[in-house]
Amino acid sequence: MTLPVGYGLAPTEVAWTHGAYTSADAAYLQASGFVLCPDGTVALALYSSGAVGRLNAADTLGFVQYLRRR
Repeated sequence: MTLPVGYGLAPTEVAWTHGAYTSADAAYLQASGFVLCPDGTVALALYSSGAVGRLNAADTLGFVQYLRRR
């Protein structure tokens, strides 16, 4: 892989450092999606405990194209 990958991290530690959410018993992270601007600022952050509302490729690409047109 050509990008950093984290494995075996404590869910509560990741949630605290990245602003993500954990399950009620803190056993796992809830799905978290982020779109970053070239300068590193967060353009979009989504958190979802179910499939509805998660980032998908088509919507993410459309959002990035929208940002570029602004």
